[in-house]
This record gives sequence, C-alpha cells and structure tokens, in this order.
Amino acid sequence: MADIASLILEIIKCIATPTCRCVDYHRKFKQDVEDLRKKLGILNAIKNDVETQLQAEVSLKRQCKKEVEEWLQDVRNINSEIEDVERRVHNASYLSRARIGKLVREKIKAMDAILERGSFPQGLVVDKPQTALPLPVDNLEGEIAVKKKIWEYLTSNEVPMIGVCGIGGVGKTTIMKHIHNELLLRESTFDKVIWVTVSHPFNVVKVQNEIAKGMNESLPENEDEQRRASTLMQMIGRVKYVLILDDVWQRFTLNDVGIPSPTKENGCKIVITSRKIRWEGTFYKIKNWEKF
Repeated sequence: MADIASLILEIIKCIATPTCRCVDYHRKFKQDVEDLRKKLGILNAIKNDVETQLQAEVSLKRQCKKEVEEWLQDVRNINSEIEDVERRVHNASYLSRARIGKLVREKIKAMDAILERGSFPQGLVVDKPQTALPLPVDNLEGEIAVKKKIWEYLTSNEVPMIGVCGIGGVGKTTIMKHIHNELLLRESTFDKVIWVTVSHPFNVVKVQNEIAKGMNESLPENEDEQRRASTLMQMIGRVKYVLILDDVWQRFTLNDVGIPSPTKENGCKIVITSRKIRWEGTFYKIKNWEKF
C-alpha cells in the first residue's frame, strides 16, 4: 500500500510541476514581455556604443577582435529571433500565452548571457599582422645624408612626390629598400607601404597588379586597363600610403595606372627611383641626386 502511495505521489509531482510552470508563464506573461523589451533595449544600446567605438578605433593597422565580431553577430541574431517572438506575442491567444511565455523567458535568458559577454575590458581591437615583408638589403655604405634627406621628405608635408635620380649603381635602390624596411618597422602614420619594381619596358598591367598585391587585394584580369585603373584608384584612395616605384625608365601618368595623386592634404607619398627620368612641375616634384 505504501508503495502505491509513493508511486501516486511521484505521478502527482510529475504532473504538478509542469502545470505550475505553465500557470506561472501565463500569469506573468505581460511582465515577461516587458522585461524582454527592456533587456533588448539595453542590449542594443550597448551594441550601438560598441559599433561607435569600433568606427573610431578600426583602421588599416587595427582590426576588430574576433570575440567582438562574434558578440555583435550574436546580438544581431537575437534581434532577429525576438522579432519572431514579438510577432507571436502580437497574435497570442489566451490559450497560447503559456507556450509563448516560455519562449519569452528563454530569450530573456539568452540575452542575459549575451549581456554578460558585452564587456570588453581588454579593448575591442588588435593590431593587424604585418602584411608587407622587409626586403633583403645589402649594408648601406655611405650616402647616409641622401637617406636622411629622403626620410625628411617622407616624414614632412613639404614634398608629396620624391624623385631619386642618378646613374645605375649609385645606390638608389639600396637606399630605398632600407627606407622601405624602416617604414615597416617604425611606428609611422602610413597605413600602407608598397614597393613596386617597374623596370623596362613599362607594363601598366604589371604595375597595377603589384600595387594591388601590396594592398592585399587583386584586380580582375578580364577588365581593360582603364577599368582596372578606376578600381585601383578607389582601392588606394581609402588609405594613407607610401608608394615606392623603383627603376622607372619612362614617363607615365598616375591616372593611367590608377594611382591617386599624393597631396599635402592626404599625406600620401610617392618615391620614384630612375636613372634619367626627371619630371618637373606640379605633377612630379623631383629632387635630383646631386641636390641631396
């Protein structure tokens, strides 16, 4: 008899517990929906703050942390899920309130978990891994004054375009390789440092591809030079760059390649090394080797 009583008691417990929960979901339905909306408002406010801070901190040198990206995606996902819950709440009948109330509490619990992860005491961004690699160089013997002068031009707004001219073998390429490597190692204001060996004969497609590669991008092979130039212009225009064009043998225009003109305002720089080419005027500002 005692065993039967115990069995009946257990059955009553099994039935009573879900029933009590069901009644609770139904009784607190309105309050739970209000809590859901309040929590969602708090969560989205934090999300907006995080996104605003990211806009200020993310650059071509710094990127959003993976954990922050995942958190933002979780917030977007829960927003979509709650939109569905809101539709169900709007269409809820008296009999369906308990079932929907259970779903509401599940989403509140899910938001609580996301809110707990919404604090990022170690910051939102990290430094991007270095994409450009140092170039192999020989020891720099002499010409220290030349290197110093080029560096001064690169780190000031006096000259947006620098021409390093002289006969073969005087050390133009070696000096510029040293400067290229120092730009990578030092904390500078440039987002991208790009090296392109132009050589002879001039090939606009090759130069375009090398510049895009320096941007960690690529250009469509099936487009004509003009369209590629337009794409490259937009690509480079987003960054503050130093572009080193080594071993230039003939004149060309920046527009033909798709290179935005460096100016004092945008802070970009172009350095050209050449044996004989001397561009003058406002388009190219050349400092001859002898003037250093």
